[in-house]
Amino acid sequence: MKKTLWCGLVLATVLSSCMKDKNLYDEDRVSSKKQEEYNKNFPVKDLDPNQDWSTFGAIKANVTVNEDALETYTIKLYTANPMDEEANPLLLLKADVKNGETFSSTIEIPKDLKSIWAVRLDKHNRCLFKQGTVVGGVVDVVFGDSNSNKRTVTSRAIATRAITAPVLPYTDAEVNSLISKATLVTSGNISTPGTYLVSSGTNLSNLTVSGSDVIVIVQGEVQSANVTNNAQLILNGNQLSAGKLSGTIEISNSLLYVMPGSTFILDRLTVQNNSKVYLKGQDNKQSHITTLSADATSTFINYYG
Repeated sequence: MKKTLWCGLVLATVLSSCMKDKNLYDEDRVSSKKQEEYNKNFPVKDLDPNQDWSTFGAIKANVTVNEDALETYTIKLYTANPMDEEANPLLLLKADVKNGETFSSTIEIPKDLKSIWAVRLDKHNRCLFKQGTVVGGVVDVVFGDSNSNKRTVTSRAIATRAITAPVLPYTDAEVNSLISKATLVTSGNISTPGTYLVSSGTNLSNLTVSGSDVIVIVQGEVQSANVTNNAQLILNGNQLSAGKLSGTIEISNSLLYVMPGSTFILDRLTVQNNSKVYLKGQDNKQSHITTLSADATSTFINYYG
């Protein structure tokens, strides 16, 4: 028993001696190993301690309405074109603004968003669409004459008078009169002043229309078109004619007027340089635009009057 006790004392003394001579937990070695694993799995270095990781930022939005009627309009701001469902437009703000006034508000938008879309509606839900570019944390959108007198407000206003409907470029009777005098289109390139007709049953590809005195009325089908330099393209579909656009359509400093009964199935519609697009009473569920691109100078008018 004494021998056993002696062996136990010797073992305890040896272990105690080992623990004093060497620490089994090397803090520096473990820390170095952790740092090595961190650098390997997360190679990003030299991070700015002042880095802002937020994906949203605040901008100031100014929306001015200078229309002919002294009325109150509803303004809606969206992250994308509200007519393009695939763009997933999100409503940022809704407010009322009197004619001749500017509504100003601070809104939060994704930092990578370079522009927003503004919609101006009257009490009959007639609406205009415009795109505004974000510059220096500010976006300005003007409906109507930008040089008119205006005052800035941030409160809601109440409508009290009748609202004047937007003026369409042509009445139905005027379009019919143009058709009766039009020259039938036999070429896809039109730049000579005059009124032209793509008649029912006619199919044209890659139509080019250019010039301030050039009007082309489509009762047949056009696949892809480029309309520039103040030219006008009128889509005139009805029970007797197709009035159909498809493919890619580019409108620059020109006018596109889509009449009831017409159909547009577009891969892309590009609208720029002070162009105007009128959609009169569009209820054709077959119509759609896959990609719609428009700059801040262009206007969309949805008319249901």
